[in-house]
Amino acid sequence: MVKSTSTRTTITEAAGAPRLGLRAAVDSWRLSLRAANRSPATIKTYLDAATRFESFVAERGMPASLEGIRREHVEAFLVSLQEAGSRPATVSLAYRCLQAFWKWAVSEDEVRESPMARMTPPIVPEEPPPILRPEQIKAILDACAGTDFEARRCRSRALRPLGLPGAPEASCQGGFSPMSLWRTKAQNRRRHMGGRGGRSAA
Repeated sequence: MVKSTSTRTTITEAAGAPRLGLRAAVDSWRLSLRAANRSPATIKTYLDAATRFESFVAERGMPASLEGIRREHVEAFLVSLQEAGSRPATVSLAYRCLQAFWKWAVSEDEVRESPMARMTPPIVPEEPPPILRPEQIKAILDACAGTDFEARRCRSRALRPLGLPGAPEASCQGGFSPMSLWRTKAQNRRRHMGGRGGRSAA
């Protein structure tokens, strides 16, 4: 029999004896992550998801041991995140963190198989970036006003990530006209809606 230094649980190999509880498992995983020299940010992300799952299970009277957790418990947790208004990317991140947790539990022989073994990751729909209004683009141009080399380079760097057609050329010419700003907004909207927002005719 092997006793843990934690006051929360006792780990034993005897037949029929209780196994590692979920809360103690999260504590053990923390130690394993630190020993593996994972970054503090990674450890925090992993443990936040695992701790929230442990709290969810405890609040709803679900099994507290690793062996008692089933696929439906994990799915119920993910659904609770969705119903609480979490973004799809946040739910997907929680899924990946729990997946890593159960992979660790399997590697430690705490469970024979992960309850997530046959689960599929939640879909994260593509979210197009917000379309800038003409006045917002004008504010960017005003912030990079000037005709010298540094000002032109500033405008080029600011406009290129926005996907504006002819951004480098426009930056060298000192900016867009109100009509070109409106045209750019319309083209971006068609592109995000799946249309053919090609370049405007010369």
